[in-house]
Amino acid sequence: MTTPVQPYGQTPFIPMPMAPLPMAPLPMAPLPMARLSQLGQSTRLDATSGLATLNTPLLDALSAHPLTVALPLARLLATSPDRLQVVEGLALAQRLAMANRRQPNAVLNTQLNSLFMATSRFHRTPDPLIQVYLAGFYRYLSGKAAYGPLLELFWQNAQTPDTVRRQWPYNPNEEIGGSMLEHVAGRVTRQLLGQLSPKTPLPLEPEV
Repeated sequence: MTTPVQPYGQTPFIPMPMAPLPMAPLPMAPLPMARLSQLGQSTRLDATSGLATLNTPLLDALSAHPLTVALPLARLLATSPDRLQVVEGLALAQRLAMANRRQPNAVLNTQLNSLFMATSRFHRTPDPLIQVYLAGFYRYLSGKAAYGPLLELFWQNAQTPDTVRRQWPYNPNEEIGGSMLEHVAGRVTRQLLGQLSPKTPLPLEPEV
């Protein structure tokens, strides 16, 4: 059987296998920045203890993106008038500071400085709940800047009349004092490690 000759300039049509059509993309979860507005919406206060029950799944989702979340969180904490939003925002800031301590990152460290500046508006707050979460955040900040505000809050509470402090469901100075001790212990540890550094010769024992 002979193959018919194709006319000049024409080639036989050979169907090519078609690639499967792309499927419609699955709906994406909201971006971390968009979810910041949800902070505080599900936060509840215990009527007896006065402590807050936070939205842990939301905090988990946001803290997984520290470099994306830190600066928008700083803007939120600098302006938010919502008490519970501030509390949950400070809890998120604490998680970011803890992540930076576990695995230091120069960019995140700079962003944490912006968070510190944003939270300076609470350095004289009389609200014991905000004090507790602010102290939790400052506990994990590196450097000396956080110690002064903690000391100021501690002293402010010590000067608060007993009639006011009896109305507090808990003593915020326990958390504030713990954060101060954390900074002091860290400073002493760094000094001791510096003294024991191989670059520093150990003093010789006196001859008998």
